[in-house]
Amino acid sequence: MKLPHVLLFSFNSIISLASAAFRSKRSLAIENCPGLKSFNLTIQKKCSYDNLRDTLEDELHNYPLCNATANEVFFKLFDANATTSAAKVRDMCIAAYANSEEVFDFRQISKKGFQFDNEYYSGGTYWNYEVQINVGDNSDDQAKHKIISLPTYLPSFNPYQNGGCDLNAAFCCWVQDRQASDNNGNCKTPYKSECIDKDPSDNANVCYVDHKKSSLSNHVAGGVSIFGDPTISSKRRGEAIKGPIHCHGFGWAEDEIDANSVYKGNNLFFISMYDHMHQRGYVRNIPGSPMCACAENIS
Repeated sequence: MKLPHVLLFSFNSIISLASAAFRSKRSLAIENCPGLKSFNLTIQKKCSYDNLRDTLEDELHNYPLCNATANEVFFKLFDANATTSAAKVRDMCIAAYANSEEVFDFRQISKKGFQFDNEYYSGGTYWNYEVQINVGDNSDDQAKHKIISLPTYLPSFNPYQNGGCDLNAAFCCWVQDRQASDNNGNCKTPYKSECIDKDPSDNANVCYVDHKKSSLSNHVAGGVSIFGDPTISSKRRGEAIKGPIHCHGFGWAEDEIDANSVYKGNNLFFISMYDHMHQRGYVRNIPGSPMCACAENIS
């Protein structure tokens, strides 16, 4: 199986089922029907038995001497019944998404290694510190035409480190705007005087940060930060006051072949690097918390 093309924004996949999967079963093929020779099926919907069967049903018009239904053809080729055929197709779909040549390793976006990627998603590196930089535009290339893997090599997204990713959700929170003329945040030109410590559009509140939840990101073993309400005029002495922050999250299904699950790495790239950093100039993290992480690891 192969994924020659992925459309990120519409979440459509085109999956070509090559005949290699059926070669060992050619002796089971029905006479005059698909399976005796190599054949391809292309589906533009979710990779599932039902969609594959419907596609084969259309393909049977090219086999006028075949007297079998699509179900009957598959049952023979898979040497299975309705239940086991669906399970076999599901396994093939999972393998196709996982092993396709079209999977793009998240490491290849920055090409700067683990330390840089970890620090970037922790809120550091020059990608976060510098004003109005261009890190390149992967959105028209890999993000639209590849399956980008979730960066599980980073502690904030590792399902076996920290709190894991059992909630099937991740989000980012930014505290600084460093790009003018985009109708987002209050950074203006000239940059040297009007874009220092400027704020993103405020859409969230933060009250409490538990440093222990993200110690591999903030490099602090423990402790807490409590942020007060900026609308209260009499502020307690020594209390950190919450300024404008902007957060955006996304979730994915338990089903490994659901579009939201397959393309969760694409979503992370789009939300964190393209839509918010590249397009809006939103950067930096809430102190003590990762800038982006699985929900369990956002403090």
